[in-house]
Parts: sequence; structure tokens; C-alpha cells
Amino acid sequence: MKTTRRLPLYATCAALVLFACACATQKDPAQEALDAATSAVNSALTQDADKYAPKEVTALQAKLADLKSKFDRKNYAGVILGRPDVVAAASELTQTAATRRDAESKLLAAQWSDISTSVPKSFDTVRSRIDELGKSKRQPKNVDVQTARSDLEDAESKWNEAKVDYQNGKVTDALAASQAVKTQVNAAAAAINLQLPSSAG
Repeated sequence: MKTTRRLPLYATCAALVLFACACATQKDPAQEALDAATSAVNSALTQDADKYAPKEVTALQAKLADLKSKFDRKNYAGVILGRPDVVAAASELTQTAATRRDAESKLLAAQWSDISTSVPKSFDTVRSRIDELGKSKRQPKNVDVQTARSDLEDAESKWNEAKVDYQNGKVTDALAASQAVKTQVNAAAAAINLQLPSSAG
């Protein structure tokens, strides 16, 4: 009878031993899975990712945190099964950030293309009017040729700086500078009562 009563206890102990062995067997693969997932995430967390896909960054970090939590709880099977999802999400984040970055680059390039065409034309228009007024013996009322000439020179100087920024890859800075250029050109035009076309102004 004593032997019979001990059987359930033996079975329980045996089950615990088997469970412990299974956990020990899965720990190393789980650690490798976690390391691989962490490496993939770290590679995906770039400045481009932060800038162009912040929501996806947060979601990816949450996935990795969940994987680490499973490992800490010794849910090694869960870590192994969860690795592919985290790695795939990291890869998708990289692709999403690159796609959005490229789209923005194309948009900015198109904006610069338009501005680099319209601004020189506005220079020519204002300069031509200044030269015309300079040859006239009598100046129209409310016209200040000197101010217009000074504003135009400032605009041209700022435009040269904007072009340097663009050539150095600082497209956003170049576009911001070009807005100041257009403002200066408009001021030069206003000083000689010249209405620039909307595309130039």
C-alpha cells in the first residue's frame, strides 16, 4: 500500500524534472532568438526611423519588450515563436522609413526645381525695371530705385547662400533660405511699384 501511495508523488517529481529539462533545453535557443531579435531592432532604430516612422518605432520597441518579458518569465517557447514577428517588424520599419524619406526627398527636390526657375526670373524682371528707371531723367512718384537696388543685391546674396546649401545636401535649409529670398525680391519690386507674377513672388 505504501508503494502504491508513493506513485503519484513519483509521477509529479518526474514531471517536474522533465519540465525543468525542457526549459533548460529551450533556454539557449531562446537566448539566441532574443539576441537576434534585439540585433534586428537595434539596426532598424535609425534617425530616419525616428523621423519618418515614429509610431512604427514605438510599436517595434513594444514587441521587443514583450519578447524580453517572456524570456524573463522563462517562457522560452514564446520567445522562439515570437522572434520571426519582431524581426519582420524591424525589416518593415526600415523599408517604411526609407520609402517615406525618398518620397520627401522627391517632394523637396521638386519644390527646389520650381524655385530655382522662378527666382532667377524674378531677379531679371526687377533688375530690368531698375535699369529702365535708372535711365529715366524723371522718376515716377513713390519709386525708390536705390532701395530696390539694395534689396535686390541682398536677395541675390541670400540666393547664392541658398544654392550652396542645396549643393551641400541641405535641401530643407535651402528651401527656407529661398523663402527669405522671395521676400527680399518682393520688397525690391514694391520699392519700384512693380508687380511680380505670382509664380515669382
